[in-house]
Amino acid sequence: MTRIFVTPALLLLFVAGMAIGALTAPGAGAAQYTYFLYVNPGASTNLLTCGWHDVCEHPYNWGNALDWGNDPYTNRYVYWRSWGVADSGSGTMAYASPYDASSQRCYGAGAHVFDLAWQWKGSVAWLHTLLSPSAPTISIDGSWAGAFTSGGPMGTTVASEKSIDCRWTAPHLHQYSTAAGWFANTEVYPPAPSGGTGYNLSAFGNWQNRTTWTN
Repeated sequence: MTRIFVTPALLLLFVAGMAIGALTAPGAGAAQYTYFLYVNPGASTNLLTCGWHDVCEHPYNWGNALDWGNDPYTNRYVYWRSWGVADSGSGTMAYASPYDASSQRCYGAGAHVFDLAWQWKGSVAWLHTLLSPSAPTISIDGSWAGAFTSGGPMGTTVASEKSIDCRWTAPHLHQYSTAAGWFANTEVYPPAPSGGTGYNLSAFGNWQNRTTWTN
């Protein structure tokens, strides 16, 4: 995987040259391709501490987030992991650009997903996570058979939160997706308050959230 480091000052230069090595560069008269992005858990541990939820407290309201058993000491790092599928060919199909997802109450790190034309396709966020200053912009691979991409670390799990108003009980990784058109893998991961262990975090079938687009 080729890792590309992007700063705001270099973004325009990066966009100008991004077509190199890409599956297809959108343009007038270009063929339409469909892309499927499956984002896996970014945890350092395969221990699931809470199933699909918004907040993992009674009455366990539905949400598209999972809690993973990261801690700030032995399992602190958070990574980008994904599978990309495209109609044809192989190569870069999208980009994941890191951003600070913190709020006034909670720490958070995230990655905005952009297609080859740098059109936003949603984001993946890791709550209770401190964004790494060296988090890379990741070239997401895709192919008709599926291509795996791994990169990072994107951030580290925090030992304490910014405010007592941040709803949590102990360090962990709360991962979720944003924007319409993202789906949760409810066939693999259970609803709250269930947990579990032993998940293969890199397996194609164990994706956490997915989306698709055509251009």
